[in-house]
Amino acid sequence: MMEHYFNVGLANYVGICESQFHLLVQGIDPSAEHVDHLLQEAYDQGRNFDS
Repeated sequence: MMEHYFNVGLANYVGICESQFHLLVQGIDPSAEHVDHLLQEAYDQGRNFDS
């Protein structure tokens, strides 16, 4: 449902025809290693967005 909302309900509404939705889950008290992993994952998603 969240993917549909962001890709169709929001992105298409403002004229973005192609979009991707990725959820990065942090948790309540993440370790430094987990935060580093999430930051790397976000960076990789942004870097590879157009492929």
